[in-house]
Amino acid sequence: FSSEIEKLIEKGDENELFEYISSQLRKKAQEKKIDTNIIDDVVQNAIVEILLLFQDFSDDKLSKKELLDKINEIYERIKPKKGDYVSDFKTVSLETPILDGDKILADTIADDKKHRISYLSNPDDETKEKFKKLASLALDGVELDDREKDVLSGRFNNERKETFQTIANRHEIAITTMFLAFKRVIYKIQVKNNSLPEDVKQNILDTVELFKDEGLTYEQYLEACLAQPYLFIQLPKDTEKKVRDLVEKFEKEGLTVKDYLNKACLKQPQLFYQSPNTVEKKVRDLVEKFEKEGLTVEKYLPACLKQPQLFCQLPETIESNVRDLVKAFKKEGLTIEKYLPACLKQPQLFSRFPNGIENNVRDLVKAFEKEGLTVEKYLIACLKQSSLFYQSPKTIENNVRDLVKVFEKEGLTVEKYLIVCLKVPQLFHQSPETIENHLRANMFVKKNRYKNLSSAEVLKKVLISPSKLTKKNETNYAPLLRRKMFGWGNIPKTVLGDGQVNQKLINYLKENPNSKFSFDIIDDPMSTDFIEYAKNLGIVAVGRDDVFDIKIA
Repeated sequence: FSSEIEKLIEKGDENELFEYISSQLRKKAQEKKIDTNIIDDVVQNAIVEILLLFQDFSDDKLSKKELLDKINEIYERIKPKKGDYVSDFKTVSLETPILDGDKILADTIADDKKHRISYLSNPDDETKEKFKKLASLALDGVELDDREKDVLSGRFNNERKETFQTIANRHEIAITTMFLAFKRVIYKIQVKNNSLPEDVKQNILDTVELFKDEGLTYEQYLEACLAQPYLFIQLPKDTEKKVRDLVEKFEKEGLTVKDYLNKACLKQPQLFYQSPNTVEKKVRDLVEKFEKEGLTVEKYLPACLKQPQLFCQLPETIESNVRDLVKAFKKEGLTIEKYLPACLKQPQLFSRFPNGIENNVRDLVKAFEKEGLTVEKYLIACLKQSSLFYQSPKTIENNVRDLVKVFEKEGLTVEKYLIVCLKVPQLFHQSPETIENHLRANMFVKKNRYKNLSSAEVLKKVLISPSKLTKKNETNYAPLLRRKMFGWGNIPKTVLGDGQVNQKLINYLKENPNSKFSFDIIDDPMSTDFIEYAKNLGIVAVGRDDVFDIKIA
């Protein structure tokens, strides 16, 4: 097989390559007398394995010889071992199995173990992740509605069982998606070898020329084409028309070609070829579903630009995600009116499966149940800091407990720190190392002001203003530097006030370039950091590192 495959790779015809591999695998399966009922399953599994090899080859992880040798190995071991393979994919929820071709995709990206089949070979975790990425990429290029894609990604295996049969009857998913994946790989190899056909190159150049005023580059559009191979052959004028027509439909709501092109289309390349009417309808239909709760197109469009997937998702799917999540926390007081603003701040929440979000919240609360955390309290924090809805509960728990552990000697407890985090929810997801650094900087500032207090007393004072723990050290150091420069009663009016103190000090030094200041600070682990900050401020302001003569007392 190797010599023929090598010729087809050089030729760069994905049709011939796919058909040859598929036919040879099928022939080998028949020679090995595999049950006809599972031949398709075995062949599709083998094709995916071969696709992964091609992906590694196009990424320079495999040489041509290694690629061909490994493909030959797959041909030789095509017969599954006893116990390694489940053929029918039947469950109590399915009267008939779904198409053989669908099995590999459902298996590849399903999260529900109950619905998985085994592979031709048992892949390690890294290979499984590659399978998942490959299948997900392939699904982007298939004309399925969102619900069907959701089924194939394992989201609704338990809830919308009948959709499996619908897909089985209407789509040969595996054939289509694997073929698209072959197209991607072939184009990628051609790009790497600088052997793209001239007409394809010209297509890209012409498209880029049409959007030159919006800043589109050859490299950007080439990347989009590799994600959606159909763009390699779509006429440039058609690509331009789809983009500009969609923007025109939302012109009154402030959408521009530059934003739609760069923020949406390049991140979600299927928008380059999707019907503008379809995209518009999805946006307006979704807004209409939440009109009573105050959603408008003007508010929703920026969310779509942050999460371009929203331009493509079914409004029914998004609405269900939102309403089901709110319903799950109805007893705790969550409403659509409260949750929608959180979704607009973190638009990926519109696309997230409600069960996953609910589990994140309840699992985190359970982790701190003994310390008094409740769902009601944590939900308020999540609504302020929307990313908490989808962040790993284990990560957040570790952030809290690891930070508390560092300051145990100063009397910090999980109970005390949770109160602080609920006031400033950003602290939940920031790394403990970052918060520790900010906390020590704030304690250093307080120690310079209250020299007779213990570390525990200083920490208590710092936690009265927890928002400072999320700010850069220079922001927290600036008021101390101001006091050291001018004392308490002689602060110039131009540097008074709590806001932008750092910048005010820089402006003052620029207006008084010959100024010099000498003072002492306490001996502390953060003393050197403070001195470095002051030194840099002088350099930024007047280009001198001798503006401040600071001694550690």
